[in-house]
Amino acid sequence: MDSQPPTDSAPHLTVREHPIVRSVGIVAVLFVFHTAALFYTAWATERLQHMLHKLVGLHATSITVVLISFMALMAAHLFEGYVWGLFLRRQKLLSSLPESFYFALSSLSAVGYGDVVLPRGKRFYGPIMATSGLLMFGCSTAFLFLVIQRAWEQLPKSISMQGIASVVVSGL
Repeated sequence: MDSQPPTDSAPHLTVREHPIVRSVGIVAVLFVFHTAALFYTAWATERLQHMLHKLVGLHATSITVVLISFMALMAAHLFEGYVWGLFLRRQKLLSSLPESFYFALSSLSAVGYGDVVLPRGKRFYGPIMATSGLLMFGCSTAFLFLVIQRAWEQLPKSISMQGIASVVVSGL
């Protein structure tokens, strides 16, 4: 009997090539992007608020700042989903870019329908995306809460809910 050492059939990966390192790297880059998006949105809406207040008044300014904040954060979340989708497609884990984008967005939002799944051995990307997505959605929610709270506090105390509804409708 020939006694040979067991062979390892798994490919040897460098640290940089390891899937967990890659996914943590993507998460880190997207967290930096998301933080920058939050701070840039705050800065831009602050500047816009000062300009608009003089032109259209307090009510329309508050509504505009809230809507712009919603749209900016929606764009940030879609971009983050697209980055994950590109990664999944480049790794050939899914058959098309639209399918990869769909999987990434459903994972980032923690919906995870289950109609599209990654191959065995690569499924850990889904929970990593879901965890990072929940954290980023949480930050966005906290940010939007502050934006809405600030807009609310700037409204005169004499405005009733009926008055606010008419401002919202007229602002559209």
